[in-house]
Amino acid sequence: MAQGNRLIQRLEVVDLTSTEDALVHFAAEIESALITAGAAPGEYSRLDLITLAQPFALEAMKGRNCF
Repeated sequence: MAQGNRLIQRLEVVDLTSTEDALVHFAAEIESALITAGAAPGEYSRLDLITLAQPFALEAMKGRNCF
């Protein structure tokens, strides 16, 4: 799947102290893994990706006084 066909576009610069950046970064990584594993368009949604990214984003932000 080309970058233009992805549901979540990769960020050029990621600030893991930003909740938005962290969620988008990890959601894009999860989408890449799904694509690599053979997922087809329509098998997952943006909400699926953000939901799956939440624990990774929270872990990355722990101890960084992000909240």
